[in-house]
Amino acid sequence: MAFDVTKLPDYTNQDSTEFITKSILGASTLSILAQSGKLLTNVKGKQAIPISDVDVVLQDNSTDAGERNAQGGMVIDQVIIEPAEIKSLTNWSNRQLTDKFTVEELKAKFKGQNYDNAAFAEFIGNEQAAAIASINEQALWQGDVNLPGTGATKNLNRFDGFLKKMKVSGATGVAINLSGSTTGATIVDKLKNGFLATKVEVRTQPDFRLFISKADYQLYIAALSEKNLYVPATEKVLFGTDCPMEIVEGLVGTGTVVFTRLRSLYAGTDMDSDASTATKYFSPETKQLYIDFQYSLGTATAMHNEIFYSKVA
Repeated sequence: MAFDVTKLPDYTNQDSTEFITKSILGASTLSILAQSGKLLTNVKGKQAIPISDVDVVLQDNSTDAGERNAQGGMVIDQVIIEPAEIKSLTNWSNRQLTDKFTVEELKAKFKGQNYDNAAFAEFIGNEQAAAIASINEQALWQGDVNLPGTGATKNLNRFDGFLKKMKVSGATGVAINLSGSTTGATIVDKLKNGFLATKVEVRTQPDFRLFISKADYQLYIAALSEKNLYVPATEKVLFGTDCPMEIVEGLVGTGTVVFTRLRSLYAGTDMDSDASTATKYFSPETKQLYIDFQYSLGTATAMHNEIFYSKVA
């Protein structure tokens, strides 16, 4: 069928919500945090996150004490999360859209499927959402508001990411650098030694994780194969330990791994607001299709004494 940009259907509220959700949860780290309840989806402006940890001291109760001697207590680490307001505005010319439609229509025909304007409108929305999700994933870890908004860092200065925030002193200090402990001939040895250098009381918790980039995970798998060790692709556990591994795109290019409990990482957005939208409309004046995404996103780190990091590559 002939392509006509003016006949592309508008996005409904349901479409808008779907594309915004994909642009957020399409980021692997955000998907992990959502499953653990650490993705806050209704953050408007600044929001305090109270984090508590109980210190219990058992005392002798065999004799009557002369006076109450309370010991232990609760450690409170309150962190503030303030998602940044973000937008993505793109213009598509009729020529660009026609060429893209022709390619997608041909793919559908090879599969014996019909292809229409509604399917193409959904395709464009999904393409845009996936691209934004990829950027969000990198910013979650590597974001820094002081970076220049040009070149390789043009999308990383909207908000501060985990790698920056965990090194800022909080109620429990700063994250612990394991660089002196992650030694070894291979990345496998470095990761295992790094794991063993973390605090026992932290790494034995059920939500303890190793966050590693996909690129460094590939090096890890290659190093295992050199040792003639086979690990099933579905088994994401650090070899020789019981530590679950989370392979994320956001750490690619940093050579850094992070050992932490999931309770130390938070992300915030506002999925319930009219300010979070995906819209598409054709401008008769410019003869271009405008596709705009508006949303908010930010990070927070807590219990820094339970976060460990190191360079391994």
